[in-house]
Amino acid sequence: MGYEVLATPNSIARGRYSIGEKENNLFLKLMYAIQRDNNEYIIAENKKSELSEEDILKWKKLCEIETLTCKLTQDDFNEIFKRKNDRTENSLKDTFSALSNCTITFDTVTRDGVRAKMIASLISHFYIEKETGNYQVVVPAKLYKYLFDLGLGHTQNALQVIYKLKGIYAQRFYIILRSWSGAKRDIEFSVQELRDMLQLGDKNKTFNSFETNILKRSIDEINSTGIMEIKIKEKIKKGRSVDRVVFTVKDNEPRNYLKLNEQKVKDESVIWLDYIKVQNEALKERLELKYNDLDLSSPIVKNILHKAYDKTLNKDNRFTMIQDLKGKSNFALFNHIVSGELLTHELKMSQDII
Repeated sequence: MGYEVLATPNSIARGRYSIGEKENNLFLKLMYAIQRDNNEYIIAENKKSELSEEDILKWKKLCEIETLTCKLTQDDFNEIFKRKNDRTENSLKDTFSALSNCTITFDTVTRDGVRAKMIASLISHFYIEKETGNYQVVVPAKLYKYLFDLGLGHTQNALQVIYKLKGIYAQRFYIILRSWSGAKRDIEFSVQELRDMLQLGDKNKTFNSFETNILKRSIDEINSTGIMEIKIKEKIKKGRSVDRVVFTVKDNEPRNYLKLNEQKVKDESVIWLDYIKVQNEALKERLELKYNDLDLSSPIVKNILHKAYDKTLNKDNRFTMIQDLKGKSNFALFNHIVSGELLTHELKMSQDII
C-alpha cells in the first residue's frame, strides 16, 4: 500500500500561552493515552512499507471518525509532573489550555473526498470529572492520525520537532526520512521520487538548483535541531545526469512504541498520607512505624511530610513515589529531608518562644 506524503505543520498559533517542558510532557502522555484507549483505531506498532489487512481497516476507520477520546488520571499527572503545584486544577487547566491554543495546519482530504487544508488544535476540549478529578480529553482524529504517521507519537521532543522545523521542505523531508530511518541507515531515492514527495512541481528543475535550494537547506535545518544527522553519501548518475541520491541518516529520536498486548507490571503502590505515594503496603507500614511518635493528623506535621515528599521527587526526578528497592531507592533521601524539616521547625519554634 502506498502513502501520500502530506504537508507538515507550517502554521502554528501559540496563542497567549507559552509552550515548554510541562506542555511537552503532557502532550507525550496524551499521545500515549490516545493509543492506549483507542486501540481499535490506532496502529501502535512501527508501520512497515505494507500494512496488514487489519491495519488497513484501522486506518480507514480512523479516517471516518471526527474525534478520539482518552482519559488521564491523577496517577498519570503524578507520573509526569513531579511538583505538587503543577498538579493543581488551575495549573492543569493552564497546561491543557496551552495545548488547546496550539494550532496545526496540514493538507488532507475531507470525508467527501475533497482535497483541503485542515486547521486543528491539539485538543478540541476536555472534561474534569468532579468526583475523581480525572480528565476526559477530546482530540481531532485526523490530526492525531497525521501526527502518528509522522512519528511524533513516539518521539520525546514532539512539540519541539513541530516548532524547530520552520521550512516546509525541511518538514516534508523530515517525514520522509523518519518513515525509513528506523529500518536502515543508508536511504536511497530517485531524484524524481524526492521531487514528488517534496511536492516541488515545476520548481528547481535542474539537479544543481534542487540540491542547493531544497536538499542542502533542508538537511542543514534538520541537522541544526539535533533531531537527526543527515549527509548526502552518494549521487548516482544515469548518463550525465544525477538519477539517484543516497543519504546516510542517524536518527537521534527514540522510537518507543506502545505495546498494546504486553502485560503490564503489577502496580502495588499505595497512598500513605493524603497524596504521598509509596511503592507498596509494606513500605507504608515501615513509614507509619518510623513516624509513630508524630501526630499525622496535625496540619503542621502533614505540611512537613508533604514538603519533604515534594522535595524528594524534585531532587531525584527518576522517581514518581517513595521507593526502597535494591538499586532503586529514595527512601533514605526522604527520611533525611524529613529530619531536616523537623529540625528547622523545632528551631523556629524555640526562637518564637525566646
